[in-house]
Amino acid sequence: MATSTKTKTPAKNVAEKKSASKKPATKKTTIKKSSLPKAQPVKPKGITVEDYILAQPPDSFKALTEVRKRIRKVIPKAEEVIWYNIPTYKIDGKALLCFAGFKQHCSIVTMNHDVTKILKEDLKDFKKSGTTIHFTSANVPTVALISKIVNIRLKQV
Repeated sequence: MATSTKTKTPAKNVAEKKSASKKPATKKTTIKKSSLPKAQPVKPKGITVEDYILAQPPDSFKALTEVRKRIRKVIPKAEEVIWYNIPTYKIDGKALLCFAGFKQHCSIVTMNHDVTKILKEDLKDFKKSGTTIHFTSANVPTVALISKIVNIRLKQV
């Protein structure tokens, strides 16, 4: 019986040869969401809440000026910052609520779904989407409603 004279190639060398001769994969690779880094707040340099409001269309400018005044009345000691490109109010570094302006409406972002559920009756005159309350210059949330939102958020953070 004849014996084989071939020598075995170490696995490492086989893998190197195979990878060198392979063409690049054309399949799309899926990245698991959990493996992506967490989103970081975007903070444009030199942009203030006042600058943000001044850049809005006239109706949004009017509504946001009023909502800002009402928020400051309810939480005067809150830190007012631009966070994720929108005005945000923070206590002890934790976001309580945000607001944003658009061409057709403005929004208060409550940061938690429970707020809109708890205040369902108070928010019946507003359009809602998730944690967001939409309003126009004709129906800016009252100081009392903003106070309710803030009090709920203070208990949550």
